[in-house]
Amino acid sequence: MNLVRVVLNTLVEYLDLEWVYEKETLIPPPTKNLKKMYELAMMGDMREIKDFAMQLDEQYTVFSGKLIELTAGFTSLLRMKIYNISNGVQSVALLM
Repeated sequence: MNLVRVVLNTLVEYLDLEWVYEKETLIPPPTKNLKKMYELAMMGDMREIKDFAMQLDEQYTVFSGKLIELTAGFTSLLRMKIYNISNGVQSVALLM
């Protein structure tokens, strides 16, 4: 057990604490925004999707955060594919 866990468990024990975990709720933006993101995705414009997600209202923070993660992953995957094609690599095993 690491030191942080020991300290936290000690605090719980001596201060009679109870940990409360907050659940993140993924709230999708309005349909018009989803349609715009779909159009951008069909064009393969990950940068615009990321920029669009960053401009969404605060209530969609969880949604936009997940979307930004996906665009980063997709962009990396696309770059790897382009690199492999340009170097004559036929297939690549990805561990995610």
